[in-house]
Amino acid sequence: MLTAVWSDASSAVLRARAGADLGWFTPSIALFTALFQDPGQPNDYRQDGGLRAWGVAAQARFHTVGRHQFIGGVGVGWGQLTALRAENGAGGFRGNDAPYVQAFTGYRAVLGRARLGFELTLDGFNRVDRLADFQSGILPSCASTSRCPSGRTLWLPGMALNFGVDLR
Repeated sequence: MLTAVWSDASSAVLRARAGADLGWFTPSIALFTALFQDPGQPNDYRQDGGLRAWGVAAQARFHTVGRHQFIGGVGVGWGQLTALRAENGAGGFRGNDAPYVQAFTGYRAVLGRARLGFELTLDGFNRVDRLADFQSGILPSCASTSRCPSGRTLWLPGMALNFGVDLR
C-alpha cells in the first residue's frame, strides 16, 4: 500500500548532491536529511510536531542542454523516516531503515559556473508504520502508541530551491 502525506510538521530539510555532468545526463549521489526537529515520543495529550528522516540515493538525472535547463530523474538508495507528526496532530508515522526512492522534476539556470533553480520532489520511505491515536479513535484496534498497520510506503512531496557550482 502507498500513502501520500502533506503535513504541516515543519522542519528544515537539507538536500546535498554531487555528480558528474555528462551533457544531458548527470549520475549523482544525493543526501536527504531532516534531522533538526524530532517530535519526541508519541503522546496523546501534548505532542510536538516535526520530521526526522534521512536518505542516501544514487540518482539518474536527465536535463536539457543550454542556459535554461529542465530537469527530471529518479534515485534509489537507503533511508529511514524516523518520525513524522503534526503538532498535537492525530497519530503520526515512525519507520525503519529500508530501501528509499526519490523522483524529481524542475528547472535550473546556468549562470557561468553557478547553477540556480528549483525542483518538485517526491521522497518514498519504505517500512513505515502509522501510529494510532487513542483519543481520536483513529485505528481503534491499536493501542495508543502501537505501530499498525506496518511496513507501508510513505511518500513525502516537497519543493527544493537549488544552488550549485560547476567545479570543472
